[in-house]
Amino acid sequence: GNHVRPARPGNFHAHTTTVYEPYNRDKYKTGENIVFSWSYAVRAGYGQTAGTQVAGTPIYDDDLPAEGSWKVEIFNGTALVRTLTNDTSPTVTYSNAALVSDFGSEPSSFTARLTEVNGEGESDTVTITVTKVT
Repeated sequence: GNHVRPARPGNFHAHTTTVYEPYNRDKYKTGENIVFSWSYAVRAGYGQTAGTQVAGTPIYDDDLPAEGSWKVEIFNGTALVRTLTNDTSPTVTYSNAALVSDFGSEPSSFTARLTEVNGEGESDTVTITVTKVT
């Protein structure tokens, strides 16, 4: 039957309330919380029903519920400074207070890495750079 396996997450991006995609994807403004959101691949297993993708073909869908647990790791250079998790939906918020606590002030940019973790292991990761705009 069909099931979700650890799969490369699809569209992973960041935005804030006033700096929103697609114009300013992966950017944030002073004092605002950062929302990370993503879609992911569902790989269909052997014995699919008619009308679905060929077995093993990734299907990307922004409306799919999250399967397993997701983690977004925040890095200051190569140092891991925070891990955010969400077990119920493909979104997580990084508060501005936590950002300032982690970096000492708002950084000009930082790296975020998304990974799915479930009973079968961890997925491939997707990494983005989030940049501050004025």
